Amino acid sequence: MNEKNLPLQQYFQISDTANEGGKFFFEHYKLYVDSMEKLVARRQTAQSFFLAANASLLTLIGFLIKGSDQLSVGFGFALLGIALAGCLISIVWSRLYNSFYAMSCAKFAVIHAMEAHLPAQLFLAENHALGDTVYTSMTKTERGVAFIFMIFYLALLTFSVYFLIMGL
Repeated sequence: MNEKNLPLQQYFQISDTANEGGKFFFEHYKLYVDSMEKLVARRQTAQSFFLAANASLLTLIGFLIKGSDQLSVGFGFALLGIALAGCLISIVWSRLYNSFYAMSCAKFAVIHAMEAHLPAQLFLAENHALGDTVYTSMTKTERGVAFIFMIFYLALLTFSVYFLIMGL
């Protein structure tokens, strides 16, 4: 049987010898929850980086529009370069968030499985408390921001190519 198909419960072995196994398990649980929090912190750092990169490109576009001859071929190539850079940044951002989403889902699956061996299942209770509430994870929302930037850069790419073709 493939390891991915094994139920997560098979990865946990708790001996109850003088409750030492339970304490050891709980320490592992705390470490794992901490690793989940570190993953969230890394995701937030990545979001800050990509937002700053996009803000820099938008600022550069503003400087180009204000400080150059908008009818020059150089202006068209500058916009083309910015659009390509923005598209690349948006693709990398989206792919990174897909990875963060997958890791987050996997970590929560392990946390839920570990909680089955604890007196309280707080993360699972939180999911049940949400119930039918429409909830969109932050990862999905942030991936949507990358998509919006991608649409903007594709429009800019289209405009710059059209500008270069018509201007030449």
